[in-house]
Amino acid sequence: MGFFNFPSTVTSSDHGLTAVCNKHIHTGYRRPHQPWSYYVTSVFQANNQTFNVWTHLIGCLFIAQKACQLSLTFDFINDAESHPLGAGLISVFILLTGSSFAHWFCDRSDCVHYTCFFIDYSCVGIYAMGTTLVSHCFLVRDKQLAIFLAEWSSPVSVFLSLQVTIVFCWTKFHLGMQHKATKIVQLATVSAFYIWLLVPLLHRCLWPSYTEINLTLGLHKWHVLLAFINALIYVAHFPERWFPKTFDIIGNSHQLHHIVLVATANSFFNATLVEIDNLDAANRHLTSYMIEHLGTMWMSYGVVLSTFAANCIIIVLASLKVKCEETKPSR
Repeated sequence: MGFFNFPSTVTSSDHGLTAVCNKHIHTGYRRPHQPWSYYVTSVFQANNQTFNVWTHLIGCLFIAQKACQLSLTFDFINDAESHPLGAGLISVFILLTGSSFAHWFCDRSDCVHYTCFFIDYSCVGIYAMGTTLVSHCFLVRDKQLAIFLAEWSSPVSVFLSLQVTIVFCWTKFHLGMQHKATKIVQLATVSAFYIWLLVPLLHRCLWPSYTEINLTLGLHKWHVLLAFINALIYVAHFPERWFPKTFDIIGNSHQLHHIVLVATANSFFNATLVEIDNLDAANRHLTSYMIEHLGTMWMSYGVVLSTFAANCIIIVLASLKVKCEETKPSR
């Protein structure tokens, strides 16, 4: 029982908003077209979005606590070497708050639903961009690769971030989440970004001369494994696929996806911090080179936040498109 006397939740067949209904989730939907206060306080009621909101809100608190801890060691404002870490943490925070907001209000109407998840999708691109910045600044161990990434890291990351937003918004609106191709296309788009993030690590794995000195390389296997598990959970829709109506409120794949996502980000930052602590003279020189090109205030915080602003423009345009389609008279 919740803390408030809400209208009861409904099944997918009773909901009436096809965009809102999720594959294999049959019950627990909040009623559409209610006052905003109904959705604000609905996180204290048992429905199929409650834990989607709370998993990310708790994740936000966890990342905020981690950032406070790191601020005792790293000066995120005045130290250029700390700027990429600060931008990376901000990108995680943007993702968690954006996704929490999306799940909080997404049941109100089709237009609100699309707009909420357009915001969520843009935050995915920003998260990937921030973590890529951290990877390219601190994990490079080859001079030629450092020269290449110093020139191309930012423009490619900006392009991939905008691409994530556009592709996710297009598949959500034109194909719908029920379409078999939607999550495959979305996963392929994010995977391309993830491979770009992993370029320094892939380089170290593929060139044996580097594996002898990369004692910390094994630490990264955990966030790679978690990322793979997360992708599998996102696409496969288990366990609710196997047990209809059992995990509609708690324990479904999207909630697990949220939890594993926070664990993945935490594992990535922990491995990177160990890498930073274990830099020798030669690798510290490479890191300084990358910081010189990617660690300025503009190339770290500035590029991440300006790309987020560009994504916001895409969200507005996509939401206007949805609104126009809604107001078209049916034939």
